[in-house]
Amino acid sequence: EPVRDEEEEVDEGMGFLFMRRFARLLQMAIGEARAQVFLIWLIQFLAMGVYGGLTIEIFRDYGTSSIIAQITGTKPYTETDLQSAMNRCGVIIGLNMVNAFVQAVSAFVGALLAVRIQHAVVGVFHKSYFTPGTVYHVNRVMGERGIDQRIVQDLTGLREATAWVFGNPFTYCNYRFGVLPLFVVWSIMMGYAFSKGWQLSMFLLGFMVISFIWQIIASVVTSKKVVQRQRMEGDLRLHLGRTLQNIETITFFGGQEQEMETAERLLEDLTIGRVWYYVWSSATTLPTVWMYYWLQTGIYVMAAVVAVWWAPGSSATSPSNLFTTINFDIIWAKATQLLIMCLGGLGMVIGFTHRVMHAVEKAEEAREEVLAMQQKRGSNSKGIAMETAVVVPGAGNGAVLVPEVKLDVAKGDSVMVTGFGKSSVLRQLAGMWPVTGSVSVPTHGKGGVFFVPQANYTVQGTLAAQVVYPNLLSETPGDFDEIAHILEVVGLGDIVKRWGLHRVVNWDAVLSGGECQRLGFARVLYHNPMIAVMDESSSALDMKTEARCFDAVAAKNITLVSFAARPSVAEYHKKVLELGSP
Repeated sequence: EPVRDEEEEVDEGMGFLFMRRFARLLQMAIGEARAQVFLIWLIQFLAMGVYGGLTIEIFRDYGTSSIIAQITGTKPYTETDLQSAMNRCGVIIGLNMVNAFVQAVSAFVGALLAVRIQHAVVGVFHKSYFTPGTVYHVNRVMGERGIDQRIVQDLTGLREATAWVFGNPFTYCNYRFGVLPLFVVWSIMMGYAFSKGWQLSMFLLGFMVISFIWQIIASVVTSKKVVQRQRMEGDLRLHLGRTLQNIETITFFGGQEQEMETAERLLEDLTIGRVWYYVWSSATTLPTVWMYYWLQTGIYVMAAVVAVWWAPGSSATSPSNLFTTINFDIIWAKATQLLIMCLGGLGMVIGFTHRVMHAVEKAEEAREEVLAMQQKRGSNSKGIAMETAVVVPGAGNGAVLVPEVKLDVAKGDSVMVTGFGKSSVLRQLAGMWPVTGSVSVPTHGKGGVFFVPQANYTVQGTLAAQVVYPNLLSETPGDFDEIAHILEVVGLGDIVKRWGLHRVVNWDAVLSGGECQRLGFARVLYHNPMIAVMDESSSALDMKTEARCFDAVAAKNITLVSFAARPSVAEYHKKVLELGSP
């Protein structure tokens, strides 16, 4: 089946597209709970404001330099001085415990925001993705790959990446602050540092700005590597999933070696992608290293420059004030180091935001296209009326598969459709492909129309749940005697005896191809539609079982529209519509 190639993802850096997508993430998280979310943010920023204020208070009135001066100052050592120093140490410990609690509150609030974002995105995605016809449209018509990975694995990555933005109590201690809360602390410290001595603080701020710029540039490049790495992981996962799904066919053909070569090539590409991701991730650690060496030596060199060349003799460069300024600037620089570490996760935030929001946007786009297709389809309570041409969707050149199809089916007029393009006609009839002419069908379900594909899908559940699908067993009357009778009619009585109606097993592994097709007939008998549209519904059945199933359908006065190539199917229909040759 022709599908559209996946669109190239462009502008995946920190541009307008990221700003728009991240803003929408926040909008989805806020939703109808604006007051609650803003209260959470207020609590977080107030908590970090208290953290910054207490840090300054600890340094200013209870700093270690004051304790050292008290003990080793010019005055003789006395027991009173030691007792006073110990009291100061106790106060410092108490204030630091308060700071630790405030930090934990801020991190917990950040985790709430991260979880809310994840929950909101999943809700928006599911609303579009599981609209009837959208799943097929996204994966088959639009040709998107790895949608499941984007919403499961990538969304989990986005939730963890938001720890770099809002904070997270489960993240490694250096990063649990988050960029936004830590920026509040950093700004408070900057204001105090400039109030103590602007010359040295200006030197330090300039160095910080250079580190910030480098970190942001490296993070933007890293974000593109995140997108590439996740896409490669998705390709490898898709290949392994397809191999598992078709393992029986592959084994018959002896194609394991070819599948292995494909998997190894995808793995090699993924390995190279990961190496480049690690290269640029390492580049984001350089500013942190610079800040470390600045704390060790650079700040003292700059203090000497200020004292000797810039402002010699001023009050700001007096030994006591300069020593106090240096000590606090070291604390400010440590906060900057943490902020730079958190900024190092900006690449993951950008990359995962693009990955997740791409899936959301594609699901919404597919939903709009499907709704537009459904609006062109009419409703016909009396039967099926179809007069159209079949065009391959997403082919670009508008390739026409079947130039003209005219199909009219009323109750009791069973029709067999055969010939070239019958599967494409079926997809258009089922609303999976766009309508180029006019198509009208009854509503889906009991008393309307019921579609049965060649390969019948089995759900995770009991045998009874397989029969009532797509309805939920909990929403249907519990007439299990009727279900057992239907299964006996279509030749699945042995399955009932072996497994029962209420045992949950992997039915894909239990049922053969022929048994799955008999399950399709069982679903038709249970739902009892006016018209059953069936695609190669008996291709895996022997003649005796085929007759048994078709006779059971006829006994319930269900009108059949069968898309089939098997000549024996024709005898169960009043008309045969043969489509033209290619």
